[in-house]
Amino acid sequence: MVFDTGEARVLDTARWGLVPHWAKDLSIGAKMINARADTLATKNAFKRAFQRKRCIIPADGFYEWKVVPGQKKKQPMFIHRADGDRFAFAG
Repeated sequence: MVFDTGEARVLDTARWGLVPHWAKDLSIGAKMINARADTLATKNAFKRAFQRKRCIIPADGFYEWKVVPGQKKKQPMFIHRADGDRFAFAG
């Protein structure tokens, strides 16, 4: 990740995902990368961050998981706009 301190640009590592306040292990953040809009304000993992912290994430699309009858694994489905424009996810 590159960010500007005002005096210089800095290259640093970053962790992707949300680490809930109650988590004992930072690695849980890798599993907490998607939140559904309909449960964002009520799920314990996301509720506190949703109330106190906000961000906007431009994206070309997102994934939902589809249950495939007769299989244990779910199939990823890429959801995107047909016109190719970007979504703006606000949290």
